Amino acid sequence: MANIKETSTGYRVRACMGRDHEGKQVWRTTTISRAQIEDEATRQGIDRLTPKKLEKLVEGLVNAWEAAEKEKYTKAPTAKDKGRTTVRAFIDDIWIPTSVEDGKKSPNSVKFFKNTSRPIIDFMGDKRMNQVDTELCSRFVSYLNTTAKTKGGEQLSQTSQMHIFGTLRNILRTARRWKYIQYDPTEDMTRNERPRREKKPVEFLTESEAQEFIKALQEEPIKKRAYFSLLLVTGMRRGEAVALQWSDIDTGRNGGTPSITVRKNAVVDKAQPNGRLIKDTKTAEPRVIPITETTVRMLLELKADTENIMGASVMPSAFVFCVDDDPYTCIFPSTPTRWMEGIIKRHGLKKCTVHELRRTFATLALQAKVDPKTVAAITGHADVSTLFKFYSGTDAEQQRKAVDGIEAILIS
Repeated sequence: MANIKETSTGYRVRACMGRDHEGKQVWRTTTISRAQIEDEATRQGIDRLTPKKLEKLVEGLVNAWEAAEKEKYTKAPTAKDKGRTTVRAFIDDIWIPTSVEDGKKSPNSVKFFKNTSRPIIDFMGDKRMNQVDTELCSRFVSYLNTTAKTKGGEQLSQTSQMHIFGTLRNILRTARRWKYIQYDPTEDMTRNERPRREKKPVEFLTESEAQEFIKALQEEPIKKRAYFSLLLVTGMRRGEAVALQWSDIDTGRNGGTPSITVRKNAVVDKAQPNGRLIKDTKTAEPRVIPITETTVRMLLELKADTENIMGASVMPSAFVFCVDDDPYTCIFPSTPTRWMEGIIKRHGLKKCTVHELRRTFATLALQAKVDPKTVAAITGHADVSTLFKFYSGTDAEQQRKAVDGIEAILIS
């Protein structure tokens, strides 16, 4: 029997649905407004609500609500029922539709989670959720290390194993919050039982190698020369440079300090009409990087070259690194990789990826005694809290010195 309490706006109703798996009572509450009562009276053809009629009307509304709530509660899966759900059903029918395809993740992230959940389904898909324990998770890690293969039939790299294990933890943590399991069994795994990331040396160009690369760039078209020089002397990410617009460039002609404001990042996204997605940077916050007069002159040369090709002035909204026939479409985010391969082959340089130019900037900056917080501020690294405890603050002047110092090393 529901508890009914009259309020200034109607009636407050509280009813017990039953007991949960721990024996605790489960309650539901609602408010029946006076407007609802008047609507119901009209529906029943009651012209005047006497106290008796009002009491009967409210009682009918309460009984109907209570019956509907109890039916919903009875049909809802209990913790015991949830535990019988198979891992495959939980991932495919619950976790992916609700947590992955939630409209908040990029198409690439959705694809990543779907791909990394496949080995989990292959190994433990037919197990019930309440059968997933620490032993099963440990055997799964061994399976990843010894048996699981890539689509090409090769053994999984340690990085791939880390990604898959991370997805497993994501799934199990979600299952715990939603009461499909009582605890996350991976929390009891020892450090040796979990996949460990392979420690690889950080690849970057040495000072002399970087100087040789800069020298080779002088023989390349201005667009390639400007792009790679910019990465080397600012530490920008590949996609951040691709997404630059002329409105992001401050040449300092109005008395200010020449700088670049990094606002966006370009990524490959086949779901987009042109295969490109311009989104926020990793930290989702713009950052200002000071540049030198040498870089300003190089960018102005690129702008003049672009205007000559287009036969018209480029507007501030045009992309700095645009395709040849449209200043308002940036180059494809993977294009610099192809450029880099060609430059290395033509000039006989040391093999180097585009991302390693960013590492080169950071490494040479640290070697030049620039404090890590300043380097992090320039490169846009957000996760430097540990370093912040031991290194001094940063300001515009320190950033300016960092950029000046690196360019002095590379372009003498």
